[in-house]
Amino acid sequence: MDDDLVTAIMISGTDQEAQVIVERELAAAGIPCFVEGSVVYGVQVHSQDVARAREILTESRELQDHWMQFPRD
Repeated sequence: MDDDLVTAIMISGTDQEAQVIVERELAAAGIPCFVEGSVVYGVQVHSQDVARAREILTESRELQDHWMQFPRD
């Protein structure tokens, strides 16, 4: 298994609701994530899960009104 972590998405560090939604959505898909930062939180996943994590979070209706930014690869 590839243990390299990659930032799948960035969310506001002050948006606790978005953090809960992201963690719940990824956990439901069986994707472990690690959230860290201060002003902006980077949501990191294992490199083999990046594409699927981004797809899940992009399609999430609960996240539609929350600020999200995808890093440049």
